[in-house]
Amino acid sequence: FEKYNIKKANDTAEDFVVQDNLLYFYLAEQLKFGILDINTKEIIYISEPIAVVERDDSFTQLKDLKVSENKVYILDSNNTLHIFEREKLNFELGGILNFEF
Repeated sequence: FEKYNIKKANDTAEDFVVQDNLLYFYLAEQLKFGILDINTKEIIYISEPIAVVERDDSFTQLKDLKVSENKVYILDSNNTLHIFEREKLNFELGGILNFEF
């Protein structure tokens, strides 16, 4: 991961964010996001497809991702902001990530 740079010049959108040894990413066309533990290299969460409003004139996909301390923000190509709240994150006890829409 250290040597791989996928950031494009003049691109402010993020398809991944690293925070607290977790890599948050999205799959634009599959309408899903996931979380990878960069220490164990395990995917610890993959969302169900995000519900979006389809339009007749375009194909909706995810286009931006931001992460705060307890929320994940995902913007789609219809400019709808989807906000997911992290309820619990507990690796030592074998807990799972729970997100609510």
